[in-house]
Amino acid sequence: HNPTLLCNNLAFALNVFITTSLLTWLPTYFHRFDGLAMDKAGMKASSIMVLAIIGAPLGGFLSDLWQKKKKSARLLFPAASSMLTGLLLLLAFTFSRGTLQYGILMLIGITAVAFVPSCVAVTQDVVHPGLRAVSLSLNIIIQHLLGSSLAPVVIGNLSDAHGLDKALTILPVFALLSGGLLFLGSFFYEKDVYAIERFTL
Repeated sequence: HNPTLLCNNLAFALNVFITTSLLTWLPTYFHRFDGLAMDKAGMKASSIMVLAIIGAPLGGFLSDLWQKKKKSARLLFPAASSMLTGLLLLLAFTFSRGTLQYGILMLIGITAVAFVPSCVAVTQDVVHPGLRAVSLSLNIIIQHLLGSSLAPVVIGNLSDAHGLDKALTILPVFALLSGGLLFLGSFFYEKDVYAIERFTL
């Protein structure tokens, strides 16, 4: 019955599908299409995904900064970062190769995880304080059931049928859907926060 939480958790799973797909398949992608040995391909992929150490705290900082001016920023910021990730994924896997593609993927290493702090915070903002641990655990279950557990299988099957380069071109769709869900959730956020604040007074 909580539309904010529903949009947030489904969007979280979509974004986790993307990050898991990249973690799982980028080494193979670099091996097949850049001609790198698997150890070097793995290092190249790791250099992208390790940028999460920048993306996650930066996303949290920017979201908190925006929230001082707009309360629903905790959903609007990850909506924007997800949309940006979708556009970058489209550029990376459809329109670029070589050094340019690698540079775009480095940016994706930052933007693809920028949603995490805000979306985790939302799981706490719109539920009764006595249910916050349950709320986060539900989010974790959803993100793994619909995101990390499905990503290797779905991309793998598409790769077998159409090639890995074509399989990865579906990732922008997941990012754009996630951004849309988070934007939709932003319309319910303030009302759901107010309901919890009023209930706990």
